[in-house]
Amino acid sequence: MLKKVMIRIMAVAVIVSGISSCFAQGAGRAFEDAIRSRATGSVEEVTAKFMDAAGQTSDKTQKGFVLSTLAEFLMEKEEWAAAADVYQQVMREGADANIPGACYGAAQAWLMMGNHERAKELCRILKAKYPTSGIEEFANQMKADAPDSVHGMLAEYLAEFEGVTGETVDVTTLPAAEVPPAEVPAPAESVPAVASAPEVVTDVTAAEPVTEPAAEKAVEAGRPRITLQLRGWQSDLAGRIESRGMNLNLSDETNIDDQNRFAMKAAWNISSKNQLRLDYMHFDHSGFLKKNMTFDNLNYGFGALLNIEARFFDVGFARLIRETGDVAWRFLFGGKMSHAFMHVEQRISGGFRSGELTQDFPIPYLGFEGQGKINANAGFNASLKYFTVEQGDTAGDLTDLDVAFLIGRDYAKMPSDTEWYGSLGYRYFLLRGRTTDETVKVSYAGPTFGVESRF
Repeated sequence: MLKKVMIRIMAVAVIVSGISSCFAQGAGRAFEDAIRSRATGSVEEVTAKFMDAAGQTSDKTQKGFVLSTLAEFLMEKEEWAAAADVYQQVMREGADANIPGACYGAAQAWLMMGNHERAKELCRILKAKYPTSGIEEFANQMKADAPDSVHGMLAEYLAEFEGVTGETVDVTTLPAAEVPPAEVPAPAESVPAVASAPEVVTDVTAAEPVTEPAAEKAVEAGRPRITLQLRGWQSDLAGRIESRGMNLNLSDETNIDDQNRFAMKAAWNISSKNQLRLDYMHFDHSGFLKKNMTFDNLNYGFGALLNIEARFFDVGFARLIRETGDVAWRFLFGGKMSHAFMHVEQRISGGFRSGELTQDFPIPYLGFEGQGKINANAGFNASLKYFTVEQGDTAGDLTDLDVAFLIGRDYAKMPSDTEWYGSLGYRYFLLRGRTTDETVKVSYAGPTFGVESRF
């Protein structure tokens, strides 16, 4: 226990000394700005600020400290590949004292990406080149608390290389973040930032340069590229249809009940901030009239059969505008195509009387979305799309509110190529299309349930 406390104290001492040295130079103000940005800034914004602070100092110790702080932030955000890339930049541009901790941090990042071989290679280099750094003692202490953690696995790797000397290590073979990780299951625990290895001063030769960083590529590495949703929707039907002499209130003047239908959504991350979105819904409600009415110069009475079918398809984009903590905020814009079809039919003495109405109506939309974590196993997604337009005899209104809670395993601790979540939520949808001769207003509302997959 005493050893563990001493290790933590040593880590804090290094951090404090790093902060002091940074604040003594012009980079201090930029570093403070970068530290503040972690609370509200996106990953890209925070990364840019830390890189700017690192670029304002020529002191290797200061530069290594600033970059190490950035790497720990990226580990907190589960940006494993980006963190590995920054840790390797520390090894290239930092002081000798920064290298052991950066090497250990990069091994953690590669392990979280499921690449055990690269993590082992870093442990081999660390054990051979920096045997007195105190890193292995730190890993062993962490293993004692959590044998199945990332640190526990790295402690085992370090133990495997007992007796390896620096002469057998080619430091120029340090892995680069551009190389895709191997398809190997990752260990069963994520890496808390507070458990990062201490940076300890050692009298060793710094590692040779490795490949150039690729932060732009690394930011997206390891993130799901495609999201698919399939949800059942227990929806009621409301609204009004006015056309050819008919004025029908769908909720009060028909006996159409709630029905289970389905909705599908897909999202493709085309860049770090932009998504292409597709959304499809299909409804088919049937019932009978509860009043007498006239449609297209024909009379229909109580009990006439009524079928209303509606299909909606939209294509849109989502633009990331801010990340605050575990919540991402996006701006939505796109267009929705609607197709509505009504069929009414009644038996008469001479056979059947029937009439049909079809309306196709496109409408653009704008909106916002919030998506984030509630805890390690649960998250939420809430979006609102809205638009209203009126020009001459044509008008349209769209409101689409969708709230869902997602439940799944802790993929930060148990990474997988495909993530699965259960979904439970509520959706309200209203569309009104008006032309010279007719108005169709339909709304659907009710609970949703289904699955979501990300890969």
